[in-house]
Amino acid sequence: MSEPIPKISDLRKISQKPLQFETVAYARYFIRKISIYITWVVVHFPITANQVTVAQAVFGLAGSALLAFGGRDWAVLALALIQFGYILDCVDGEVARYRKASSVNGVFLDNLNHVIVIPSIFWGTVLYSYLIHDNIIIIIAGIIVSILVANPVKKANLNTLFNLKDKGENPQYDISALQGEKNVTNKQLEKIDKKNKFVLWAQAIADYPASMNILAIAILLDLLWPNQALIPSLLIYFYTFYLLARESVMLLITLKTHKIEKKFNRFFGQ
Repeated sequence: MSEPIPKISDLRKISQKPLQFETVAYARYFIRKISIYITWVVVHFPITANQVTVAQAVFGLAGSALLAFGGRDWAVLALALIQFGYILDCVDGEVARYRKASSVNGVFLDNLNHVIVIPSIFWGTVLYSYLIHDNIIIIIAGIIVSILVANPVKKANLNTLFNLKDKGENPQYDISALQGEKNVTNKQLEKIDKKNKFVLWAQAIADYPASMNILAIAILLDLLWPNQALIPSLLIYFYTFYLLARESVMLLITLKTHKIEKKFNRFFGQ
């Protein structure tokens, strides 16, 4: 006989990590208060955390597609679907913790969702704006944003680490030839530290779910004041230059601090 499902207050203690460890303010103060009720419903059924993760992607992509092609008539429903997808982004972890079924595959699926869904939200906004203004420049900006929002420097960092790990395990490849960190002066580190603070602040605006909510506000403002329909387009242009600046700073920090070499040595014990 299966154990009875605990009441909401107990389920919250079991399934949600302590608030001080919740790094996203939007989730901490708002979404987690909603997600636990959906989690309570989900755990009554034989639904896995990974299945919830897949559902998150479905809702996020459906909302983005509706935003892209539905225009103003369907914009509110599109935004609601995208928001519900983010709620499920919290539910999958809560279900996994309740069932003690956290897994590497689950983390992988969650990250894969972000890589797919976040650019789709931007593209939904881009096409929404294009259908209103018929301006090809917004499409060009959308192509640039869809590349930058995927954090190419961060992805290159990770790919480099694991590529080097594979080479390090190959006896025919001399991995030691790539080692030898260069010293960075204290003055250089002070400058880099300031840039790091900029990057952390930039992430608060550019990363999911903040970007999702900022885009949603721009579209809602467009619905309220259709004569000011430039708002979503201007926001996409802003993100184009903003993300380009962020990635450029991250690239400089990575190169100047020899960040990859340090992570490689620390992670893989070289």
